[in-house]
Amino acid sequence: MYQDLGNNILSRTDNTKIELVLVAPFIKQSVLSQILDKTSENIDLIIVTRWIPEEILGGVSDIEIWNLINDRERSQLFLCQYLHAKYYRFDDLCLLGSANLTNRGLGFNKQSNLELLICCSFTDKSLQDFEENLISQSFLVTQDIYEAYKNLIENIDIKLELNSPSNFSIFEVNPNWIPLLRNPQELYLAYSDQWERLTTTGKELAKQELEYLSFTQGLSEKNFNLYIALALKQTPIIQYIDKHLNKPRRFGEMKNIIDHFLTEINLSLDSSHTWQTLMRWLLYFLPDCYSYKVFNYSEVFYRCKK
Repeated sequence: MYQDLGNNILSRTDNTKIELVLVAPFIKQSVLSQILDKTSENIDLIIVTRWIPEEILGGVSDIEIWNLINDRERSQLFLCQYLHAKYYRFDDLCLLGSANLTNRGLGFNKQSNLELLICCSFTDKSLQDFEENLISQSFLVTQDIYEAYKNLIENIDIKLELNSPSNFSIFEVNPNWIPLLRNPQELYLAYSDQWERLTTTGKELAKQELEYLSFTQGLSEKNFNLYIALALKQTPIIQYIDKHLNKPRRFGEMKNIIDHFLTEINLSLDSSHTWQTLMRWLLYFLPDCYSYKVFNYSEVFYRCKK
């Protein structure tokens, strides 16, 4: 079907009894609000989208959708930064096609896009596999993640030329990324091509860090640091560390926490060296979130706020 897509989705949402899955790169708050008005509080809701800072600044998607589902029971919001699929499942019925959850995508605007959605059955194993693979490659949004994006969007000081596609880039963090560069302040030197200011080892490690990250080019140091702060919050090892900072932790405790994480993912790194590096990154890029004190000759690391 290619006509009246928005009302069709609203009607199918109203008839969903068990589970609603909404997958789209672009989701506008006003459109999701209409869908949620038709969504029973008794069903499970899963939403997967992507938040690319340049796209958010361009107005094609809204991070404020988090506020619509944050307090809603049985609801989860995931981010998959290389998402391109548009996929909507209403219990066992799926709609696949080109339409994002935007006013132009669903025909709610007078001047809308020409979009297409095809009806399929969730009994198709390929669709079941798609959902499973999608969730495994996505990460769950929390209040902390939302606030990090909000902080970047509000404080970034670049102006986009929206008619120039070259200004847009995929903000992507490799889930296997664990910072190894000993001095985090050197990363911007590498990013801004000031390689002559780095040691040979620093050059090698900084290059490796930048290969794990995909940022827009030409960022100021302030903007670059905002991006890194956001990237750190999305990194599995940092999320794992943060879960264990329910109380201040001594160096030995943090070393054991890191060691357990590295064992779980079968990665051979020295846990002491890894934690020393991670601590420097957290203190440098997230100074409002983490701090430490030296107590009885031992570093005590703690979370400033949640």
